[in-house]
Amino acid sequence: MRNYIHHFVITYDITVDERRTAVFTTLKGFGEHLQYSVFSCELNETSLLRLQTRLAELIQHDLDQVLFFDLGPVDGRGGNCVTAIGKPYGARSRQAFVL
Repeated sequence: MRNYIHHFVITYDITVDERRTAVFTTLKGFGEHLQYSVFSCELNETSLLRLQTRLAELIQHDLDQVLFFDLGPVDGRGGNCVTAIGKPYGARSRQAFVL
């Protein structure tokens, strides 16, 4: 995955409201909220490791679960592998930010 941005679908099952809210808030900083407990994130290797570290600090490992589905590079299959029935899925547009 080095130097590539991959598209991830991330889901979670958190048993306590306070932890669930913390996980939701953390994920919201990394991607797009799609449905209850489901996020779409475009992450490079550094962002993925940062997100996984933050989430690991928030959850109770014997009760909670966070799943990462790597759909592949955004510029390849990962950019167009999601289909929807009902309300259409609109992939987030990528933008560059200069800080």
